[in-house]
Amino acid sequence: MNHSYQDVLAILGIEGAHPGGFELTKQLLENEKIDPTSIILDAGCGTGQTSSYLAKTFLCKVSALDNHPEMVKHAKKRFQKANLSIDLYNSSIEKLPFDNNSFDFIIAESTTAFTDIQKSLQEFYRVLKLEGTLLSIDMTAETSLDPALKKRNHELL
Repeated sequence: MNHSYQDVLAILGIEGAHPGGFELTKQLLENEKIDPTSIILDAGCGTGQTSSYLAKTFLCKVSALDNHPEMVKHAKKRFQKANLSIDLYNSSIEKLPFDNNSFDFIIAESTTAFTDIQKSLQEFYRVLKLEGTLLSIDMTAETSLDPALKKRNHELL
């Protein structure tokens, strides 16, 4: 059975697997002007760690979205256990199920690079309010991975 990187994270319930980890997320968020009137999308929410932190720390309105059903299950459990009112969606960031100009902030942690980046950025732009902010934490590679190394790594999964 072959599993993708996202499958392995979902199966194991790994959180904060983006560059810089959850500490970087907290630092970035604390530098923004987030308050209880802020409306935020956690695009590619994974286990819901960042969504929960946002809702608890800033008392703001949070929508969480992930394309992986297992991650959505993890996030739902987290939100229920913490009694948080976070809207949760199982959907792709390439086709967001939201109206135009819906969010003050979008945070995308290690998700955009795994999509058609142009489609995702167009969707982020569409759903962000005019003065909205996109916080993206992604690692990208400028060159392609050697095919033999890529095959070897894929076989390990």
